[in-house]
Amino acid sequence: MSRLRSKGKIVLAVASSGIASLLLPGGRTAHSRFKIPLEVDDYSTCNISQKIDLAQLIQRADLVVWDETPMNHRNIFEAVDKTFQDLMHDADGHIFGGKTILLGGDFRQRRCGCSIHISRSYLWSKCQIFILKTNMRLRSNNLSPEMVKEIEDFSEWVLKLGEGRIPTRSVNEYDDSSWIKIPEDLLIENNGDPIQQIVETIYPDVSTRFVESNYLKDRCILTPTNDCVDSVKQAVLSRIPTASRIYASADTVSGVPNHLLELKVGIPVMLIRNINPRKGLCNGTRLVVTGLEPMLIRATIITGSKIGSKVTIHRVVASSAPTKWKFILQRRQFPLKVCFAMTINKSQGQTLQHVGIYLARPVFSHGQLYVAVSRITTRKGLKILIKREEDEPIGYTKNVVYHEIFNGLPTG
Repeated sequence: MSRLRSKGKIVLAVASSGIASLLLPGGRTAHSRFKIPLEVDDYSTCNISQKIDLAQLIQRADLVVWDETPMNHRNIFEAVDKTFQDLMHDADGHIFGGKTILLGGDFRQRRCGCSIHISRSYLWSKCQIFILKTNMRLRSNNLSPEMVKEIEDFSEWVLKLGEGRIPTRSVNEYDDSSWIKIPEDLLIENNGDPIQQIVETIYPDVSTRFVESNYLKDRCILTPTNDCVDSVKQAVLSRIPTASRIYASADTVSGVPNHLLELKVGIPVMLIRNINPRKGLCNGTRLVVTGLEPMLIRATIITGSKIGSKVTIHRVVASSAPTKWKFILQRRQFPLKVCFAMTINKSQGQTLQHVGIYLARPVFSHGQLYVAVSRITTRKGLKILIKREEDEPIGYTKNVVYHEIFNGLPTG
């Protein structure tokens, strides 16, 4: 991409999520760049007129790089395909109007179901598939042979988990055979209070170390559901010695209780809306709170391409989707969540040094466990705590993998 741009070529870099777009030079979300409608079907097209500057930019582009493509519905790509054909005046029906599109992503961690994935689109048969095999973490010249072997073994285990190649078993006659054994060195033994144990493992001495610049940036606890995220948040937040400030949302529908956001200076938070992608403020961006004012929050970005940037966050208005009822809820609140923990799905695009996976209940969708374990850079930084029922074996948890997802993909 950089080489083409250095030669004066036009390369459009997009991604399927805001946080992934920050990793691409000049990146934008695909929805923002190509004006993709939020609701798509087999007949959808993008809202791009022939007369606007964006149409001319697409016509002149030499390459489109699109990252995290397995996250999207096939109709999104088909809408872009039809729009590109129209913009390029392509009467012969070349896919994407004859433009070269480089689609990237990991099929082991996709969110959408099999029937709506790009591999089920008419576009798929016209794609040339390349498999990336080089582990970039092994290219450092400073690694010892023992460290290289450790990373190779761990990487192979992660790939086997993602592809469903680790031996499975069932735990009772009513359950499917999808339970795998987690290596003992990755486990946190559950001795009573699981939240306290995983907090102490991933956030040791948090009451004094939270002021260290890299301490919060490099670690997080991942869990399948939001209720577990909230439980972990309260457990860690209570250990931070700074004073808290509570922000109440303003709702336009009476009878809806105020949503309270409790923040403290020095804690990590995550944006839950795309505010200004060019400044690194995307859905999924993590920040550390540096100031709490009545009408704004000051913070420093700790992830993405804008690490270290000081920003201010204001309240925004969020509206509920239209329903059968006669009203739409509008809530005015800061688009932030405390981020000592996050859901596994929300962690996509993140890279961390210390990851705790808290499984109060097993994962429930394809690739969730793979996404969680693949956020980490080294084996020693990963710890997993499984809260099990009495009839469940020690050290086992579910690994949901839909093997039909890999149909039509080359192996290796």
